[in-house]
Amino acid sequence: MLALGACRLSPSEAPPPDASAPWPDQPPALEPLDEPGAGPNPGAVEPVAPIRPRPPRTIFHDELQRATSPGPAYLLRQLGPEPFRHEGHFVGWEITRLFPDDPQLCSMDCDLAVGDVILGVNGHRLQTPQELSDALAALPDWTHLRVQSLRGGLRRDVTYAIAKGTE
Repeated sequence: MLALGACRLSPSEAPPPDASAPWPDQPPALEPLDEPGAGPNPGAVEPVAPIRPRPPRTIFHDELQRATSPGPAYLLRQLGPEPFRHEGHFVGWEITRLFPDDPQLCSMDCDLAVGDVILGVNGHRLQTPQELSDALAALPDWTHLRVQSLRGGLRRDVTYAIAKGTE
């Protein structure tokens, strides 16, 4: 809605109506839109950063930092994990959302989906808060991320390189 509600004037702030205005038979004349190069810096073109292709099965270190540096509570809030059980036994954590506070973090190239069940990460089962804390503490030393999960009932075991660059 483009925040139209924030632009409303209360009746006491609204300007008085202009009786000579051509309303409603003729719409008001529209001014032309600014052309490229018009404005304070004519001819200036804003540079657009090229989109760097992501190597297959790669996660950038900076992305992991954005996802984990605020702490375990932030990560859990962003993924909304719910216990997933099979025949009454805990199996893993089902992802119920993907970074609603930072949607770009898990956009097109992200290999994580709502409904995935995370079974383990780099050998950590993540069944307890201590296991999650241990995994997050070890993260800076990791050169790869091995994620064991279920997707659509099928077991997955995927290893991602952790690249030192940025996205």
